[in-house]
Amino acid sequence: MKKVLIASFSIALFSAASCTKPKESVSGTYSSLATVFSDIAPKSKITIIDAAAGGSFYGNSGVRYVFPPNSFRTATGGTVTGNVSIQTTEYLSKSDMILSGVLPISNGQPLISGGESYIKASQGNTELFMAAGKNYTINFPQKSTPLAGMGLFFSPGNPTATDNVNWALNVDSSKGEILYHGDTISIFGDSMHFVNADQFFTSPNYQSFTVIPKVNGKPVSAQILAYASFDNYNSAWTMRNISNGIIGEDHVPDMPVHFIVITNLDNRFYAGVLAATPLTGKVYEMPLTEMTPTALKGILDAL
Repeated sequence: MKKVLIASFSIALFSAASCTKPKESVSGTYSSLATVFSDIAPKSKITIIDAAAGGSFYGNSGVRYVFPPNSFRTATGGTVTGNVSIQTTEYLSKSDMILSGVLPISNGQPLISGGESYIKASQGNTELFMAAGKNYTINFPQKSTPLAGMGLFFSPGNPTATDNVNWALNVDSSKGEILYHGDTISIFGDSMHFVNADQFFTSPNYQSFTVIPKVNGKPVSAQILAYASFDNYNSAWTMRNISNGIIGEDHVPDMPVHFIVITNLDNRFYAGVLAATPLTGKVYEMPLTEMTPTALKGILDAL
């Protein structure tokens, strides 16, 4: 099976340049959006297993990972013995996806997600890969009956707020497959990188509309990040066409969503959430209010 070499992944949101965790100031002001989300983006977990014995463990979000005995090899095919460090990060909810920048998007099309994960195995400073004929299993628990028709998606790279992961549908069955086990969607594969159980929307009826965020009744002059969270699906879309504080969007269907807009204005964090069913030609004025990052996460978790 083909092995994929993946660049080092930094979990720091909105900043691929630094792995140092920013700190919020005592005054409640924030130097950047990276500072705002440093404490609420999904966190990675490091688990140590024995290479010869393999192992089964849970990530931070209840996702179960299973590695069979003698799973790992070096990039040159060398046998691996001793302890192996496995870094895992999960993006299961719309909140996880929005607050990390790891959104379910494939070549400009929104996806419905059954679970996203990142895996990296290493021994010291040496990155490891799955041995030929060995496959890991990732078990994503579902909150309701799993949607049929999920496909296996991969994506290399380092996600940021402005350059999200671009998921690609797997067309090589030798690299892995999706399995269903009751209320769990399982990925069975051998590629050590971003992996996702996803599917495309069926014939989405995209609308063209405008969102105008305002703080204290005035348009926002600072950096804006904007998203559409789909009410009835585990999916979120980033709205990027922003000019002079006005969001022009043409790629969200006419189905119930919540618009989410955030900004850091004068070193203070503002956010707004607005329920809507987008319609072409409509203008949505959206008030933003000052709040804490934790308060925003609570709102997103409830959507």
